[in-house]
Amino acid sequence: MGHQLTALLGQAAALERLVDRCRQDDTTALADHLNSDSVARDMEAIRIALGQDRLNMLAFSYGGVPAAAYARLYPGHVRAVVFDSTPDATVGWRGMERVQLRTTEAAFKRFTTWCAGDDACALRGRNVRKLWRELIKSTGRRPVTYASARLGEIRLTDLHLKALARMVLPVPERSPEFAGALLKASKGDFAWFGEQILGVSASWSSPGAAATRCPDGLVGLGYEALVSDRRYSERISRDFGGGVGTGLEALACSGWRHRPVNPPRPLPAGLPSVLGLGGDRDFPVTELLVSRIPGSVAVRYDGPVHVVYLRAKDPCVTGYADRYLTRLTLAPAGTLCSPR
Repeated sequence: MGHQLTALLGQAAALERLVDRCRQDDTTALADHLNSDSVARDMEAIRIALGQDRLNMLAFSYGGVPAAAYARLYPGHVRAVVFDSTPDATVGWRGMERVQLRTTEAAFKRFTTWCAGDDACALRGRNVRKLWRELIKSTGRRPVTYASARLGEIRLTDLHLKALARMVLPVPERSPEFAGALLKASKGDFAWFGEQILGVSASWSSPGAAATRCPDGLVGLGYEALVSDRRYSERISRDFGGGVGTGLEALACSGWRHRPVNPPRPLPAGLPSVLGLGGDRDFPVTELLVSRIPGSVAVRYDGPVHVVYLRAKDPCVTGYADRYLTRLTLAPAGTLCSPR
C-alpha cells in the first residue's frame, strides 16, 4: 500500500489546493452550499414561493440524494417520489457495497460464460477469471504508468481496474470491448484502462463534483478510512472488492477538510410510498433505498440503462412512473419491464 499512500497524499494536497482556489474565486459563495441538505432547503424555499402544499419529485441518479434529504427534512411536504437509478444515501457506501458486489459477481459470471461460447470474445479459450486475477495482482504490486495525450498521466493500480470493471461488466453491450482490453492488458497494453479511468477521474475529481458529493459523506475520508473500507469490500469479493466506494469516489474526496454536512441517516417514519426504477446495474441499490419506506415498490428494467425513465424510452417504465406521479398508483410488487 506504500505507493498508494504516496499517491493519495499527493492527490489530497492537490485537491485541497484546488478546492481552496475555487472558494477564493467564488463570489457567489455557492461552493460551500452544494451539498444535498442545501439543495433540499432550496427546494423547500421554491415550494413555499410557489404556494404548493406538497412536492412531486422525479429524481435521477445522484439527484435522488438531495431528494432523500428533502424527504428527511420535510416529510410532511412530500406527495410522491420516483427514485430512478439512485444510490441509498441513508446507509452510505458500506451499506450498499454488498449488493453492488453481488451484482458485479453475477455480471462477471455472465461475461465468462459468454466468452466461453462466443467467437466475438477476444478471450475465448482462455481462463478469464485466472487472467483477471493475474492482472489485479500484478498491478496491485507494480502500478502501470500510462500517459494520455488528452488527459494526462496516471499510475494504474488494481484499484483502478476493479473500479472500471464494476462499471463496465453490468453492461453486456460493452463485453467485446472489455474482453479486447483485457487481452491487450495481459500483453502489457493498458491504454484502454488508462483512457477510461482518466476520463472518469477527471469528472469525479472536478471541484463541482467534490463540493457536491464530499459533504454528503457517502464515503469515508482520509487514508485510514480508505484502507478500512477497502479491506471490508475485499472480504466480500476477492476479484472486485476495493474498487468504487473505496476507490475513485473516496480518492476524489481525499482533500476535503470539512465534516460531512449530510452524513448517511435513516429516513423518518410516515413517508408516503415511493416508486423506484433501475436497470440491471442500478436496480439492487435503488431497491435497497426504496425498501426502507413501507409500502413502496421498485420496478426493474431488464437492461443496462442508467436513468431508465429518460434513456430507456420504454412505455412500460414511463407508464408506471407517470401513473404513480399523477394518480399515486404504484406498480405491482416484482414488476419487470423488458425492452421491446
